Amino acid sequence: MEQWLHTQQTQAGFSDKVDEICTLYRDSSQLRANDIHVISVDEKTGIQALEYRAVTPLKPTQIQRQDSEYTRHGTQCLIANIEVATGKVIYPTVGDTSDLGCKGKAGILKNMDSRMAFLASKTHRIRFVYTPKHASWLNQIECWFSIISRQLLKRLSVASKDALNNLIHSYIDYYNQTTANPFKWMYTRKTSCAV
Repeated sequence: MEQWLHTQQTQAGFSDKVDEICTLYRDSSQLRANDIHVISVDEKTGIQALEYRAVTPLKPTQIQRQDSEYTRHGTQCLIANIEVATGKVIYPTVGDTSDLGCKGKAGILKNMDSRMAFLASKTHRIRFVYTPKHASWLNQIECWFSIISRQLLKRLSVASKDALNNLIHSYIDYYNQTTANPFKWMYTRKTSCAV
């Protein structure tokens, strides 16, 4: 009986969190008009700077081919923020994982529970709303990470981490100028996300 009750409470908490996030997405344009910004944030770690030894160019009837041998030049971490109302990526950070900072070791931000309580407080000017565990698909930046992976990173061959960093920043500028639009977020508990 206790397990059943815990499961019911967990499902209700999940549903409430999903409703809160979807409501923010739905109301993001109206909130932006009142100078309140809904930003979706996450990190994409382990972006490899791979240089393929041989790449055959595109031909009219053939896709570009890459040799299976490559040289590793390290990895980069992308921390990206998408403004939900506009669909634009704002203030991206690309760099070595160790250079992008580390979580607090003392005080109010000492552990996960204290960080979440502090950052989610509705009394603050800036408030964080967390997606439920195992629900990263509910975070709109993950939809954008899928786009950059398919359009830029999938077949990329670069000679250095700096080249990878520059290409990511160039892609973001291009995306913001040509493609950025709000996602048509249609998820409810009965339907699925449409991008």
